[in-house]
Amino acid sequence: DLLRRGVEVEVFSWFPPADEVIHPEVTESGILEHTHYFRYRYLPQVLLSGTFWHSLYPVLLGRYRRRYRTLRDKMTAAYFAARVRALGHRHIHSHFIGRLAEGVSDLSRTTFSYTAHCYTPLEQMSPVARALLPSRTQASLVVAASEYVSRGRRSEAPEEVRDRVKVVRCGIDVTRFQPDADSPKTIDVLCVAGLGPTKGLEYLIRAAKILSETNPKVRVVHLGSGSPAQQALYQQECETLGTGDCFRLAGAVSSDQVKQ
Repeated sequence: DLLRRGVEVEVFSWFPPADEVIHPEVTESGILEHTHYFRYRYLPQVLLSGTFWHSLYPVLLGRYRRRYRTLRDKMTAAYFAARVRALGHRHIHSHFIGRLAEGVSDLSRTTFSYTAHCYTPLEQMSPVARALLPSRTQASLVVAASEYVSRGRRSEAPEEVRDRVKVVRCGIDVTRFQPDADSPKTIDVLCVAGLGPTKGLEYLIRAAKILSETNPKVRVVHLGSGSPAQQALYQQECETLGTGDCFRLAGAVSSDQVKQ
């Protein structure tokens, strides 16, 4: 939507893609030509950049040495900061790993904002997860995906910055996803999500088993990617419960296949 509105967007991905599925709308948008990853062989691109060298000390020995724990993370931060400055960007917006992006914003001297997709009280978070939280005061904007997330983020923010939290819900393009009345109904429940533990997939598997006991024809299908360990964990859960044909893990697919 930003691209359609004429906004210049570059994507900096902390991690390389985990699978080969590329959604057609992503290809059509041309954003892949403006997507950046870090690889060690890219370092010659920034060796003449003052921003790169000025960023190395804070991430290796200075104030950010604990934020970026691995050598790869430290080099990624310095590399991204140099690329952001070289491309003339003025603002960084982050999803999920806001703390890492916040550091790149500092190093490249840009403004910073992030989207909070979920909320967990601080006392319930692990030390690792808490360390990835962005500062409560630096972000010029915090986008909350729901009222619940907004209330949580506001409750933990200093009073003077609470009005920076704004609710922007994740929408669905209803022009693309419309039911076809002529198609035979073969799936009763479709879940599109990653295999991460926060998705609660184990409860969906158990619910599918309960449904199948009263309705043998019910079909529950999960679409989404995860690590081989996560895939094996949920596959084992299915085998333990004996879900049979009522529950299927179909893996990562394109958005066109989701639509179908």
